[in-house]
Amino acid sequence: MKFGIVKWLPAALLAACLPAGAQTITPKIHANIPFNFVAGGQYLQAGQYTVAPAMEDTRTTWRITSDDDRVSVSMITHETDSPVKSHRRSLMFQQLGSRYVLTEFWTGEHTGREMPMPSRQTLEAASGKTVEVAAE
Repeated sequence: MKFGIVKWLPAALLAACLPAGAQTITPKIHANIPFNFVAGGQYLQAGQYTVAPAMEDTRTTWRITSDDDRVSVSMITHETDSPVKSHRRSLMFQQLGSRYVLTEFWTGEHTGREMPMPSRQTLEAASGKTVEVAAE
């Protein structure tokens, strides 16, 4: 009997670890942004964009890239969560007049990323209304 347990123990441990590992992978977010906006301190044109981690081994720096690869901007982010309210995959912008600033994005129902708000421009935008753009 001991031989049978020892034989299956490595397989059971591997199976138990796989779901946990799969949860740490954050998929790319694809969105059609219908307005010009600011991300990472740069102005970007309306269009199709992909948001993804800049490197596999870090979740702090993310990159927003146009689908035609003409524009790519790095953004420093920090983790945010929403344990009570669930979110769809989306990008959140603050609007002030005709200006939109990317302030956060949601990669899962309860987890997302926020951009720090040090710049005057971002602080001004925070006083405007929030606009959500659905993502895939």
